Amino acid sequence: MAGAARRRLRGRPRRRRRAGGEDIGTFPDYGTPEVGGIRIDWILVRDLVVEEYAARVPAHEGRAASDHATVTARVRPTVR
Repeated sequence: MAGAARRRLRGRPRRRRRAGGEDIGTFPDYGTPEVGGIRIDWILVRDLVVEEYAARVPAHEGRAASDHATVTARVRPTVR
């Protein structure tokens, strides 16, 4: 890994705007999502700027549709 990239990984993560709602963990295991819960699902990007992100737990007939939250992000290309 290049030196500059390695330094970015070690440094403080850049904050991005959360898209509405609470900042929940991504593994509610069919239960109620917890604010600040475990995050095991990620969207990894390279040469993109993350403008906002969200983790949501879709429901079907009142029950969680999955044991994981759906993670989405709005991104744009990095201008060089």
